[in-house]
Amino acid sequence: MHGHAKETVNLLTTKQVQQLIRLPIPVVVPVDTPVSFRVTRVDAETGKYANGDDDSGYNIDYRNNSQTCFTVASSQSGPRGLQQVGQVATAFGRIKIYTESPSPAGANNFAAFIPVVGNPLLLTPGYGKPDCKSLGQAEFERVLRSIVVLKK
Repeated sequence: MHGHAKETVNLLTTKQVQQLIRLPIPVVVPVDTPVSFRVTRVDAETGKYANGDDDSGYNIDYRNNSQTCFTVASSQSGPRGLQQVGQVATAFGRIKIYTESPSPAGANNFAAFIPVVGNPLLLTPGYGKPDCKSLGQAEFERVLRSIVVLKK
């Protein structure tokens, strides 16, 4: 590799990128994912509420060989019922990191809300993914710091 620029990749196929950038909301993706992670699922839906407001959304699932998983998804919710456990300086300003309170035994289900339109959410599993292990907090922070808006 030439120069000192760190290579950044979003792990998405061209087809998945096309599917996501067609949405009328910004899509965010991490460009620094821990080794051996891959994208296992992409859902992108365009929709409108009855009152005409945008109801488009997306969901990108990541998983590695040791069944550690995380998801980036658009969300209308906020940190209700979650406990703040840290914060990270990102390109979007300081973002708080939350965990479930009380956390299920042995599970650290981290969540962070990224302040762009569509209010995307980065979270580790445990939220309905019993076959998945959560990222550790340091890995979660690394992924969160690397979030960028997917360019159209």
